[in-house]
Order: sequence, then C-alpha cells, then structure tokens
Amino acid sequence: MNWEKTTNMFQLVGAAIGIPAAAVGTYAVFRTNFSTDAICQAQRTSILASIDKNLPADAKFTLLHKDVDAFSKNCAAADPDAHAIFQAVLHETQKAMHRAPAQPRTASAAPAQPPAAQPAEPTHGVVAGNFGVSAAGEKRGWVGLDRRDAGHVGESAFDGYSAGTLPAVDAVLTALWPAPVWPEPAVASVSDQARIQGRLAAGGCVRVLSARTSRSGRAWAEVTPADCPKSPVVQR
Repeated sequence: MNWEKTTNMFQLVGAAIGIPAAAVGTYAVFRTNFSTDAICQAQRTSILASIDKNLPADAKFTLLHKDVDAFSKNCAAADPDAHAIFQAVLHETQKAMHRAPAQPRTASAAPAQPPAAQPAEPTHGVVAGNFGVSAAGEKRGWVGLDRRDAGHVGESAFDGYSAGTLPAVDAVLTALWPAPVWPEPAVASVSDQARIQGRLAAGGCVRVLSARTSRSGRAWAEVTPADCPKSPVVQR
C-alpha cells in the first residue's frame, strides 16, 4: 500500500468533511510509530527463535547475520538493549564458528562403523545461560531495571521491581525481558556493545547486591544469578 497517497487521500477527505489537518497528521505519526514497533517486535521474535535453535555455529551465524543486520538498521535506536544483546550473540557465534575444527573430507569409502554424531556447538545457550563474570572473576554484573525499547520506555524489566524505586539488597528479581549484563552501569550504545559481560534471558532470576540511579536517570542493580522463587500454591 502507498501510505503517502493514502495519507494525502485522508487529508483531502478530511478537508471535505471538516476534519482538522492536525488530526490527519496525528494519524500519520501513529501509523509510522506503530509500524516501526511492529517491525521490531517481529524481528526480535525471529532472532530469539534463531538463537534458541540447536545448530552448528556456522549455520547459526548464517541464519542470524541477515536478521541482526536488519534489526541494527531498523531498531537499534528503538531498542538499544536488544540491539546490544543481538550484536554480542552474533559476535560470539562468529568466534565459535572459527573455533570449530574443520572436518576433513576424503574420497575413501565410508567406515563400517560410522563415528557417533558430535553435538552442535552450544551457541544456542548464549542468551539463556551466559551471565558472565566480572573483571575479578566473580559471578556478578549490572543490569538496567527498566526497558528502553520504543513503546515501553520506563516500564519495569523485572518482576519484583517497581519503576521509580530502587530494589532492596537481597531482593530476587525475575527478568521479564532479555537483558544485557554489564561490568558497570552503561548506556547501551554501539560503542558499548563490546563491553557486554553476558546476557540474562527472560525468566532468569537474579539477587540484588546493590542498586543506584545513573546520571542519565536510569535505575541499575548489581546482581548475581539466583534460584527463582517457587510460585505460591493457591489455596482452594
């Protein structure tokens, strides 16, 4: 559909029936923002599904490369946290691909007893289980407590955290959204992506070691991996 022509049509019709031009302009802005959010959501879903696939590193890199490049082009500004995660995953997958030993090919007949199949390079777990360690070798790092993706800016990224307050020490938080783990509070920009320490998947739990608000006003918590609390039993 040609949206420019459609918008012009709305303007002509609006003028004919007395709808203010500002209202038509508001519709155009809404359509643009909604379309961008829908595109980014679809690309996020596709990339996360690709990450979860149990594939050899070279196949996974090929699968991810095009989608991550498209996300970088269309959605980096709208969702900097996811952009940082996807770039780091792509980089790790590429490193794993180069580490994988080459399989020699010969023209000899197949052996009578074929070797057991080797498991694929475990790059599918880079989001789910790669929290990473600090420079001191400790299992701790910093996470932004609120979301930064378009349409959800300021919303809590963790169950157990309420926007506008800092969580208490020893509070256990559950990630509602994939979150990058940083060695210190950071702004998720292109220049910072190489500094990502690890990733926390949606549903992963952490225990708060300390919390503070950065100069930009974003709430951050220094956390360590923790067991998720059991869901309470509902009495009937």
